[in-house]
Amino acid sequence: MEFEKLPNREFSATPIDLLVVLGKNLGVGSTRDDIRRDPKHLSADSRINLVAAGLLYQPGIKILLSGGQTAGKDIPSQPQSAFNFLRERFPDIPVDDIYIDETGIDTARTAQTVAEYYSGQFRNIALVTVGYHRNNAKKLFANWGVKLAATYDAEEIVSRGLGLESYILAWKGLTRVKLERLKENLIRSPLLIVDRRSIILDQLAAYFRSK
Repeated sequence: MEFEKLPNREFSATPIDLLVVLGKNLGVGSTRDDIRRDPKHLSADSRINLVAAGLLYQPGIKILLSGGQTAGKDIPSQPQSAFNFLRERFPDIPVDDIYIDETGIDTARTAQTVAEYYSGQFRNIALVTVGYHRNNAKKLFANWGVKLAATYDAEEIVSRGLGLESYILAWKGLTRVKLERLKENLIRSPLLIVDRRSIILDQLAAYFRSK
């Protein structure tokens, strides 16, 4: 996913002082090996999230990039890869406005980190992620006590800001994206009712990632 034209920045109607950008490297059709082979060590979904964050950025906003060593310790971590990508595509964003969270290996961990370390520093926290993950991400942040001022579907921001309607339409139609949407609806949503902070699910995910 490369961008030649200059972006049109998205002006949020809601005040934001911290924008949390979720990573989405691993999932249906995107494995550890896929990420290791990619020159940027990022999935297409992670790229969409990052470009949306760049389009939402305005002076005074801090950006938090979440993730961990999800694809191996011998390559840059997901947030470090995200930082490199964001700085390359949006060099006007000051380095000091970008924070890296190496502990947020999944949405639940990111929500916990934001609750424990950032909620007291920032009043207007917003979240950007791909649309199929938004509802469950909002639930997790709420379950960790994080009040979100706004949430954004990354693909909609990218479509408006860069005029990539055909790209986003094709991305939405991918089988793996449809399966991710189904997975979010059938697996995580019901589990969040009994496992509100996704602790059990994340322990299972960590076990399988270690294999």
